[in-house]
Amino acid sequence: MNKKRKVYQKIITIIILLISLFGQNLLLWSINKANEAKIKVSLVNTVMDFNGYTYSGNIVYPNGEYEFYYNQWLMTDHIKDPISDGKINMPDSWVGRELHRNGKNYKLTSHGYATYRMAMTNIEPGQIFSIAKQDCGDSVKIYFNDTLVYHYGVLSKEENTNNISGKIFSQSSLVAPENGVIIMTIEVGNNGHGGLQDVPSIYPSTKSSRQASIAEAIIFFSFGIILASILTALSFLLTDRKNPSSCFILSLTIILFLTLLFSGDGLIVFNRFSIY
Repeated sequence: MNKKRKVYQKIITIIILLISLFGQNLLLWSINKANEAKIKVSLVNTVMDFNGYTYSGNIVYPNGEYEFYYNQWLMTDHIKDPISDGKINMPDSWVGRELHRNGKNYKLTSHGYATYRMAMTNIEPGQIFSIAKQDCGDSVKIYFNDTLVYHYGVLSKEENTNNISGKIFSQSSLVAPENGVIIMTIEVGNNGHGGLQDVPSIYPSTKSSRQASIAEAIIFFSFGIILASILTALSFLLTDRKNPSSCFILSLTIILFLTLLFSGDGLIVFNRFSIY
């Protein structure tokens, strides 16, 4: 009986190994295909051009030049004719930055509040844009055009009263308008360390793209196969701790699972299920 049981376990182990390898290869193939079709976008001179971009659920990191408005909240205070204080590269602190107003030059300290603004252009109408959930290191309000899509913490104009407790949190999305332009406006409170610490990432997605839906389905299916392989190998390992095949499958699948989960493609899972 023991010999038959060991033979049975070896057969099951080989089958699980083959299924696991199939799932891993399928997953890597889908990621490579997505990367081949991916056109990276970058923020240049306060504009991020999405012309030719493939909407496949990839996170966009809008690091670059923003319009800068010191001690102004354009949206909250309904400022119609704001005075721009030039451009600022983000992420970066404004500490030490020289500001010219009313014929005088000022050197900014770590105190103050501000607005950052940039434009996303040539977006396909109907595409859905949202902010990927994350801690930007500060309380922030983020607007797409006139819509508040992200609100974290409590903003204040008073010195060192920035509250990032997260007790106030809201998130929504915006469907790209017909003109294909979305203006992203970021307001930050008086946090005492010179502005926004990290630029929030953008999550462009789609409901109409069949290619994106198939890619996501493959990723989720592969995740399921890998998780099933981990659980099966773990159960065999608990019954027979000297089984080298189970150890190999378990270590291989766990490494691949963690690598994928914390990669750019794994962020699809975080956003879809609202995981922090």
